[in-house]
Amino acid sequence: MQPKIIGLYYDPNSDTPLKKTTSIFQKILRKYHTAIQWRSNPRPEDYMRLLFESQCEGSEFISLKTSSDTPDLKDYDQVILLYPDSIGLGFSKLEKHCLTNTSNGTDIMALNGRKRLFKLDTKTLYRLRFKRFIERSLLPELLFMAVFIIITPFLWAIDSLRGRA
Repeated sequence: MQPKIIGLYYDPNSDTPLKKTTSIFQKILRKYHTAIQWRSNPRPEDYMRLLFESQCEGSEFISLKTSSDTPDLKDYDQVILLYPDSIGLGFSKLEKHCLTNTSNGTDIMALNGRKRLFKLDTKTLYRLRFKRFIERSLLPELLFMAVFIIITPFLWAIDSLRGRA
């Protein structure tokens, strides 16, 4: 008997569209969300459907409009979450729902837009949460900017002393 597999596609960017207002805060927030989405380079639904069908022939594909639209998952042997990006930005609620609403023997996997299929266990979920925090917080960029601002006067002084400025 072939295992019963379901693939759940969800686009977190379509779930909560930001309203177009004239508020400065809303404009900044909209630009921030656009930048995060652009950096994650999400794959379109058609691409993810083809990728899932090539990995799991004859399996059921469902496209979710919101993270709470999930069907009953207790009848499936394997649930595959289809991340359009590499780390599943916006999938936390769906992951929690899958972990709590599946039977004990159900494997929960993730297939990302980079063609990587991996099991979602506790260790992997913690790593993904950390990577998502880094991605959303823009921490590497902020640290680089701080270091650059601190080092720039020293580099300028060294160049001035050597006669290059």
